[in-house]
Amino acid sequence: MSSSVMENIDRVYRALAIPHDAFVECLLIDGMQIHPFQADLPFPEAVRQQNRNDVLMNGHRFRADARSTFCNACNLSMVNSFGLAAYYDGGVDVIITGDSPQEQTAYVAWARYRSRLFSAPAAEKGQGFRGFLQTLDGVAERYSTAIHGARRVTPAHRIMHQLSRDPLFFNIYQDTAYEAGAHWALLHDFMRFRFRFDALMFSFSESDCGNPTLMAHIRGLRAETLLQRSYGKGVREYVRFAIGLMAQKYFPAPLIDKMAARYHDEAAIQRQRAARFAQEAFGLSEAQLVYMIYSLYRAQGSELRGWLTQQRIALEESAIRCRACCASTRIRR
Repeated sequence: MSSSVMENIDRVYRALAIPHDAFVECLLIDGMQIHPFQADLPFPEAVRQQNRNDVLMNGHRFRADARSTFCNACNLSMVNSFGLAAYYDGGVDVIITGDSPQEQTAYVAWARYRSRLFSAPAAEKGQGFRGFLQTLDGVAERYSTAIHGARRVTPAHRIMHQLSRDPLFFNIYQDTAYEAGAHWALLHDFMRFRFRFDALMFSFSESDCGNPTLMAHIRGLRAETLLQRSYGKGVREYVRFAIGLMAQKYFPAPLIDKMAARYHDEAAIQRQRAARFAQEAFGLSEAQLVYMIYSLYRAQGSELRGWLTQQRIALEESAIRCRACCASTRIRR
């Protein structure tokens, strides 16, 4: 999250007088670390490195498919943060949610589907939130083993589910409108929420995450390299898809128009902005993103020849394979 996102959260907290409320404790969860909330708290380097490893491993496994590369590990990590928060300092009694009953049912169905997909143990029905976390912990363990190898699965890849008690859910869905435009004055004037159109964090269907910007960037790189088309055409394909998601999530029309204008032609697409974010957030260069697109380690390097041609590297495919074979032989010895 950028400083503009953290500042928005801080302004909302202050508008609600939360920092000085003796009955409220604001926390910030980064990976396995829990801190008192501070808008300017530095992002832990260990968490940044884990995110980088997750993106690299998932990217190479799934040929830089956008959601598999950036969302699989991220979604499991987010669920783990729920478990950590519910476990922290003796646990919580109630979780307040704005999700509809249909959404909650869909989450549970998704967790059980994933557990069957990975042949992971599922918690017995009727165990509530604790059972939901336990089911997804089984998924996280199997998934992380498949991606990183069993010896490299750490507690940060798992999901906390050993809660002292199962919290109740208090649903406020029926009392809140999902359309931001319907309560713009509340957001902007009272809570001082600012849509500053952060060039990275306001990314299509997300208001707090820069990954969709990288998804568009990778779609552009895939078009330019693997598909031999233009970068801009690839980006705009993703834009059409993502703007449709914005409409489904009832984003206000002015915000949708703002996003569409940001990518309306080649001149408007700021490729270097996305490239800088990839470097700053994950330590990944454009060349490394292209490696993921070709997934040179999958299927016995079936895309190696295409990558050598596209990159204009004056090496024979057979020479690289021979060198890799020799290195593998030395490692086994």
